[in-house]
Amino acid sequence: MLFKLLFWLTLLCALGWFLWRLLRKPPQGKVVPQVPKPAQLKDAWKKLGNEELSGKEFCAGLSRLVCECLEYRYGFPAVNYTTDQILNILPEHKLSADEAAAVEKCLRTCDRVLYADANLTGRDNLRSLCSGLLPKVQKN
Repeated sequence: MLFKLLFWLTLLCALGWFLWRLLRKPPQGKVVPQVPKPAQLKDAWKKLGNEELSGKEFCAGLSRLVCECLEYRYGFPAVNYTTDQILNILPEHKLSADEAAAVEKCLRTCDRVLYADANLTGRDNLRSLCSGLLPKVQKN
């Protein structure tokens, strides 16, 4: 009698634990990245105008901004991708030739500065290329 009670109690606890773990598990599937609103992207772009930013700080911000713009416009997690992965995915989306060239120029230049210790030149040019990728902000 005692063994039956212990057996069923153990089985009930194991089943409860299994169901608890199953319900706590996050849903499997595609995770949609949280992206900033267009006004926040525009503010991040304005911050890149600060001349006191070092080349690496500027490139880290610019690279992040370009990726966030791509996420916002096209819905793929560009922030989690490398430059090569992004450039391989871009043909699947409707970018103009100028936009695709701007993305490549910005990301490649930032990679050279961030990872190959190159000097940053053409900061204003990179900023203006990025401005074409920003979503349009509607004024209220």
